[in-house]
Amino acid sequence: MPSRAFAGNGLAILLSCAALGQTAPARPEFDVASVKPNRLSATGINNRFDAVRMSWTNAPLSVLIQSAYLVPSYRFVGGPGWINSDTWDIEGKSEAPTTSVRRYEMLQRLLEDRFHLTVHRETRELAEYRLVVAKPQRSDRRP
Repeated sequence: MPSRAFAGNGLAILLSCAALGQTAPARPEFDVASVKPNRLSATGINNRFDAVRMSWTNAPLSVLIQSAYLVPSYRFVGGPGWINSDTWDIEGKSEAPTTSVRRYEMLQRLLEDRFHLTVHRETRELAEYRLVVAKPQRSDRRP
């Protein structure tokens, strides 16, 4: 079955594409934050959110990045090998209640500050396959 290609937006951890000479508005950040490697042999990721707190337990950095930037895993490209194997415990607290959108912006900033994360968005050609029902074959011969 032939494949077709389509253009999809992706997130690659490569380079930062900042426009020169322009200053961006101040991005939100947690008032207090803690980032620690998880040394336990637990399985599964645990997270908790309320109006002023956000916490992740046993989360690989790749999952945190995908969550912070709202990028599905198939559109996530790049990063060092440990991005999927090392796990982290992250806690953040804001001074006042905030929305989930603002919390994810705060997580983006935290990842950029603590992990020196830079992101690059680009369009790529990806393979696409179509699943179709085959027409039944008619046989003129009878047994």
